[in-house]
Amino acid sequence: MLTQRLSVKCRITERYARNSPIKSLDLSADAPKIICSHQVIGPTKHWVRTAHRESARSPFEKVLTRLEQQGEMMDQGQRLHRRETESGAARRSEAVVADLVRMIQSGSLQEGERLPAERDLMQRYGVSRAAVREAIASLANRGLVETRLGHRPVVRKPGYEFAVDQVGNLVGHLVVDREGVWNLFETRIFIECALARWAANHARRDDLEELRAALDANRVAIGHSIAFDDTDAAFHAVLYRIPGNPIYPAIHKAYVEWLTQHWRSMKRGADIDQMNHAGHRAIFDAIAVRDPDNAEEAMRRHLVAAWEFVRSTFPIES
Repeated sequence: MLTQRLSVKCRITERYARNSPIKSLDLSADAPKIICSHQVIGPTKHWVRTAHRESARSPFEKVLTRLEQQGEMMDQGQRLHRRETESGAARRSEAVVADLVRMIQSGSLQEGERLPAERDLMQRYGVSRAAVREAIASLANRGLVETRLGHRPVVRKPGYEFAVDQVGNLVGHLVVDREGVWNLFETRIFIECALARWAANHARRDDLEELRAALDANRVAIGHSIAFDDTDAAFHAVLYRIPGNPIYPAIHKAYVEWLTQHWRSMKRGADIDQMNHAGHRAIFDAIAVRDPDNAEEAMRRHLVAAWEFVRSTFPIES
């Protein structure tokens, strides 16, 4: 508990000491302690009073204050130590990741092979179990290992499909409105028109047979919405496989996943299925007679018409 007392000290400049009107004051002990200074300023002999409040603290309160200050310093030290510990753990985990990546890329760890047990990795790298698990999670995010609960991770070499899937995680946030879906759909039009032209010029007999089989399956599915969607995607998938570039099928798979929710929400009927099948038939006929211009144009007409149905899944803009 704070105790306070009053003491009045009057200091008068030596030059005007004999003219000072200050007299001694005697105030109660319960009043706040005040130091008063009366000073004559210049020949005008104006008096200026300045007051300063002081608080006298008990020894107990001083100890408490000191302990609080020490506690704050300890908290700061603990926070700093925690940050340093976390930073060090992250660096150790990154070192484990870097070495395992090197072993996978060099072939020391073959695809399909299981990683060493956690305990072995802890001993090999001199790190904690948490650091090992963080490293494995990082490898899984890169597609370098496949994890299953209760099993040791299996080494995988990521293909194009995995790479496109990683991009798809970002693209999914871009297709929530009409503009975003159109930007994505326009890239599909651009790519598939080029694929139709390429197929008309370069498709082999086996490619044409596969395309014809996909077209027939699509015709049989007319009137069955889910089956028709599946055979529709399968017809276009053949065009993505014909060039023999593994990136194209991965891109097609991504398009299907990104746009499926819009296809499923469209108003459907056998008449719509028949119209889409007719578009597929026009594309196939142009490719079969080796007419790249008509193949490209048939694909463009088909996808522009498909966009009109996709667009109908969005609210009408005022």
